[in-house]
Amino acid sequence: MTITESLHQYLQSCPQSPQAFRLEDVTEDPILKQYISGETVRQKTFTLTTGEAFDTERVQDWLESQPLPILPDGKQAQRLDCLATGSLYTTAGQTSRCQIQIKLTYSQGGNTR
Repeated sequence: MTITESLHQYLQSCPQSPQAFRLEDVTEDPILKQYISGETVRQKTFTLTTGEAFDTERVQDWLESQPLPILPDGKQAQRLDCLATGSLYTTAGQTSRCQIQIKLTYSQGGNTR
């Protein structure tokens, strides 16, 4: 299981999240710190996008009140922050798009790649 899959599964347990959503990884350089032991502190930024209307503030409140997600392969979540919330509407085909930008900060052991 990947970090994206783990976070998607975690977000599905939020009662305020939309029924169907896409989680896109938008990170360019994930390493924040590297220690002599080989352990690193990394971050990934995701955008949760859906065509459904939903209360982004309630999802943000839920994220801030929950335990951190369980990550695969020796990675340990340290923080989960909402960076931006909002809704974008398009008139072409009368579709709407709502989104939340989420940043995950996590550590990764020296022997795991």
